[in-house]
Amino acid sequence: MYAEGPDEAAVSSWVSAVQALRYKDFQCTRKPAVSPVQASSWTKNGGFEEVTSVAEFGERMEQRGLGCWWKIGMGYEASN
Repeated sequence: MYAEGPDEAAVSSWVSAVQALRYKDFQCTRKPAVSPVQASSWTKNGGFEEVTSVAEFGERMEQRGLGCWWKIGMGYEASN
């Protein structure tokens, strides 16, 4: 899962709500943080968007300018 919000507090609140659901395999790989995002338009369907593969999700992160952030969070690259 990935979340965007107007500020860090809003995203942290969303993460807390998801953690409270107690998904069996839920892991918060990256702490909520402020990061500029390149977005051409808002997502459809009330802000929810589903992808069919990790590769497709990675492409979406690249499009938003978050490719490096995502690769570090997934363990594909080392953080500096």
